[in-house]
Amino acid sequence: MSQFAVMKNDQERLISYGVRDGSKVILMAAPAKATEGVPGGAEGQLLAMIGAITEKLNGRIMPEIDSYEKRVKEFMSRAPEQKEAKEQKKLVDYGTYLNEQLMNILFDFDGILCGPEYEKARNQRKEGVRQGQALLDKVDNIKALVKN
Repeated sequence: MSQFAVMKNDQERLISYGVRDGSKVILMAAPAKATEGVPGGAEGQLLAMIGAITEKLNGRIMPEIDSYEKRVKEFMSRAPEQKEAKEQKKLVDYGTYLNEQLMNILFDFDGILCGPEYEKARNQRKEGVRQGQALLDKVDNIKALVKN
């Protein structure tokens, strides 16, 4: 029986996450980012981490989605006899890859805990999650065009 849990509180005991004798644990972590000396104290550090994730979303993922959308529109504009099944599968697979990248972004946002006292950080994190989910829907809609 396998379970999946995201451990967000390093003060919790492992047993509270279902880890027992004989359990196998896989540790996954993003590389640590240097946030020391960031203006704004703890909230400044949170904002820096959120900004790095948002930059990845806007600077890398969004241009890939735009390019994917253009490729799909070009493919869909062809006559049926010009549409190769192999190319169609590649486009669907690339859409799946983009979905995975967006899910990783959402996991990154999910890993940032903003207490109620950090309203600006919470709002920016919420906006990043909203944007990531909207892009996930967009990729799903583009991919659905190719599948049909």
